[in-house]
Amino acid sequence: MSQRPRIPAAAQRIQMAQATRLQQAPRIGATHRDRGRARQEARLRIWLRDGPHCKGCGKLIDITPGTSDPFELDHTVPLWRGGKDADHNRQCLCPDCHAAKTAREAQERARCGTG
Repeated sequence: MSQRPRIPAAAQRIQMAQATRLQQAPRIGATHRDRGRARQEARLRIWLRDGPHCKGCGKLIDITPGTSDPFELDHTVPLWRGGKDADHNRQCLCPDCHAAKTAREAQERARCGTG
């Protein structure tokens, strides 16, 4: 009784799974994002520029040391839609507004077929 090699079948399944995954969530590309200290400095710059309020609802954003993530640094135009990771495309949002905006953008992205 001859045995068929399993490796080619497994390789084919892996290739199909990867192709499906890429169709569902294509890569955005090599977008540079600030990390670490640069990100913390950007958060402070945008907070100082925009004032101590959420751009979505106007809620006061308290950045007193010891407060845990009082705001999210958001891209006004999402990176996947061509927005830049630069100060002119950033805004302060409270966690609730950021979550709502992210959900809306996820629905839009799904409708557009870009992820």
